[in-house]
Amino acid sequence: SVFGHRVLNNLYRWRIGVDYELFRFKQEVLADPELEQYGKFSGYGTLFTEFNADTRDNNRFPTRGFRAETRIEYVLPLDQDVFSKIFDNSFIAYLNYEHNITLSKRWVLRPGLFIGGTIPSTANVPYQHSFAFGGLNPKNYISSFVSFTGVSFFQRIGHYALMGKAHVQYNIAGKIYLTGLLDVGTNTLEFDDLFASRSWICGYGGTAGYDSVIGPVELTLFEQEAAPVAH
Repeated sequence: SVFGHRVLNNLYRWRIGVDYELFRFKQEVLADPELEQYGKFSGYGTLFTEFNADTRDNNRFPTRGFRAETRIEYVLPLDQDVFSKIFDNSFIAYLNYEHNITLSKRWVLRPGLFIGGTIPSTANVPYQHSFAFGGLNPKNYISSFVSFTGVSFFQRIGHYALMGKAHVQYNIAGKIYLTGLLDVGTNTLEFDDLFASRSWICGYGGTAGYDSVIGPVELTLFEQEAAPVAH
């Protein structure tokens, strides 16, 4: 990766650059023989620009401030192999925004929004550039993978995504917190399916957390309600 960036007040960052990546689709257990042909590395190039802002007072149990990440990228396959025949050049853009509103000394409302899309609408993109829902990790290594209560990591994947969340945090005492979780959203392979009622899912639950010196320790219970959609 080669990039240039500008940082302002250690809170805001703008970056522009180019990535080169090697991607390999590997099955530890052979589940689909048709995918064996994709078992070698392929090269991809990405031109990107992104803007990040983080004004939160705490990155795990914040009481005020916001976090925002916007990224626009142009992805193209560079190797003339089997992958280049199924993946297309494409523009991908997304916005991930979280806000923290102090309601009282102990209560904090934490709403959020994620929206992303791929152009052209018929494009097929490498899996690591798709939008995936699932898991409870608030920050994934691949930034277009979004945590979603009640959904397993990488369980829902698509080229278009829309998600809203409303989390309510309560400070019991000291560094002990309870958080109510509600996530609602959809991600689809086709743009026309994005607003179809059958594609929307809702997950909810609760988390008990402790802000320890080695990092947060959490226990989460959740339930998922979903309209079944085949991806």
